[in-house]
Amino acid sequence: MSAQDITIKAADGGEFAGYLATPRAGKAPGIVVIQEIFGVNEVMRGLADWLAGEGFAALCPDLFWRQEPGIQITDRTDAK
Repeated sequence: MSAQDITIKAADGGEFAGYLATPRAGKAPGIVVIQEIFGVNEVMRGLADWLAGEGFAALCPDLFWRQEPGIQITDRTDAK
């Protein structure tokens, strides 16, 4: 399995981050992993890694990048 943070170009010229996990085979069916409210955090990365282990290419894009890019909180993080 391989995993990396990637940059995705938006149609309007902006850019946002995503986490991409791929199986060892390289080519695989793809799944978009929609983040929960806590962002692309450890839980979402673990889910993408698990899917890659099951033979899928899993991408978890940062959907909140226009409001607060890169947010990664958990249910144990102090509220802002």
